[in-house]
Amino acid sequence: MPSISGDARYVAYQDGAAEDVFVCDRTDGTTSDPFEGPSNAAALVQLSEDGSKVVYLSGSDTYVHDVSSGAQQQVPNVRGVAIDPAGRYLLCPVRPGRTVARAA
Repeated sequence: MPSISGDARYVAYQDGAAEDVFVCDRTDGTTSDPFEGPSNAAALVQLSEDGSKVVYLSGSDTYVHDVSSGAQQQVPNVRGVAIDPAGRYLLCPVRPGRTVARAA
């Protein structure tokens, strides 16, 4: 399922066939290169509200990709489920029925 920034400028989506995640800038009509982890497959979790960060899963890890710098941060052995609106904290389960926020 696609994820849209708060101002609807950016749309993050997953190409199901290629298992890659992309971000489209609807204002200038550009699309990013694919985001993929070491397993060469990625599953989209969420785009931050301001469109600056994309959270995706690859293998057993979660990655937070900074759209403007191209840097990505690996959060090993964590299955992230959401990111806060500012893109600073990753929401992830610590055990069934309980979640915590970690700095992204």
